[in-house]
Amino acid sequence: LGEPNDIVCTGVEEKMGISIPQEGDYDTIGGYIFHHAGTIPSKGFLIQHDQFEIEILRSNDRRVEKVKIKAR
Repeated sequence: LGEPNDIVCTGVEEKMGISIPQEGDYDTIGGYIFHHAGTIPSKGFLIQHDQFEIEILRSNDRRVEKVKIKAR
């Protein structure tokens, strides 16, 4: 799909049939992850939601580089 900071939430929602909460000022998966975690999470960090799960596969000090999103 691309890097999480470039992937728009609505695109993932449409493709996977899920709904990503819009609780903050973000439009991308990377923004959602940062908003949820409060920081840039490291590899292995897991976000569990009723409709989906996001696992951080790769990140650095500046950004999340790769994630796995799985619908529930």
